[in-house]
Amino acid sequence: MGKYVGIDLGTTFSVIAYIDADGNPQVLSNNEGQNITPSAVLFDGDSVIVGADAKSESYTNADHYVAFAKREMGNVNKKFTIDGDKYTPETISALILKKLKTDAE
Repeated sequence: MGKYVGIDLGTTFSVIAYIDADGNPQVLSNNEGQNITPSAVLFDGDSVIVGADAKSESYTNADHYVAFAKREMGNVNKKFTIDGDKYTPETISALILKKLKTDAE
């Protein structure tokens, strides 16, 4: 049997789960040991921080923080501007999905 995962890309939190050998869904913990990952991104120089660390840093670095990007998906006019660079909601969501994939691996 192959391995199957499901991803819930949420507006506030995201989660990834898999189907175990008995056919039951099991939530995977992220690299921080949590079952859910905040759907939040922080741009810190050349680094991109996703999840709980991004959310924690948002209080002191709000101009580099993006949350609730999923609400704007499909809005072709919406761009998040960070230090002059523009990011679409889909790009922000892709960064969140990339973290979930990395954590699952």
